[in-house]
Amino acid sequence: KGGDAERVGVRDVLDAVKDIRAKSPGIGAHLAWLVAGPLAQIPFFVCAVMAVRRLASDGAMNGLNAGGTAWFSDLTLPAVDVGTMIAPMGTYGGVL
Repeated sequence: KGGDAERVGVRDVLDAVKDIRAKSPGIGAHLAWLVAGPLAQIPFFVCAVMAVRRLASDGAMNGLNAGGTAWFSDLTLPAVDVGTMIAPMGTYGGVL
């Protein structure tokens, strides 16, 4: 089904990791870092999401409409206004 691709299971991946670690002792990270790395980033991600949600809910009170920098002077404007085909934040606002 769907082509000639070979199905790779978890056991195959673990065997490949074992082979690589056997060929190069002392090089590479422990498998626990595959889990520990993302787990260490979760609190920072949650904090950033909560900060952006609070900033968005109190937008006018927190200075979003007058607190931008450079050409982003009003952060409440849409990046591209499709009705009039203008980009208030410049061409980079439309790209972002």
